[in-house]
Formats: sequence, structure tokens, C-alpha cells
Amino acid sequence: MVKLENLLNGFAETEDLLQIRMEEFKRNKEQAEADYDKPFAHEQELKEKLKRQYELNAQLDLENGRVIDADVAEKESRVAEPDADYHAGRTR
Repeated sequence: MVKLENLLNGFAETEDLLQIRMEEFKRNKEQAEADYDKPFAHEQELKEKLKRQYELNAQLDLENGRVIDADVAEKESRVAEPDADYHAGRTR
């Protein structure tokens, strides 16, 4: 019987606590909605930096293409002659 009385008395306290939390959640929701409607403060700076990033990526892509081509040419120039004797690691 005592446990039931304690449980019923705890409902009032729990209800008050939940009411306070619900009000807090409503205030947070309203603040979040207000912040969501605000324009992004650094939008122009972001656009400029993204434009610069695209330019740099394009330059890097061009440079990487040249390096790959140079590596391929370098490897092709080191091809052994078909008639040459080649013994890796052997001494005569």
C-alpha cells in the first residue's frame, strides 16, 4: 500500500518536471526555426573559396596528367633491348 501511495505522489512531481521540459523543448524548437530562416552569414566567402578550390583542383588534375604521362614515357625509354644479355644480380 505504501508503494502505491509513493507511486501516486511521484506522479505529481514527474508531471511538473515533464511540463518544464516540454516548455524548454518548445523554446528550443522556436529558436531553431528562427535560426533556420536566417540567411547564411558567410555565403559570399564560401562561394569565393569554392571557386578557388575548383580552380586549384583543375590545375592539380592537369599537373597529375603530365606526371603520369612523364612516368609512362620514362618507363618506356628504359625497356631492355631484345638482343641484349641481361642477368639480374648475376656476375660472370
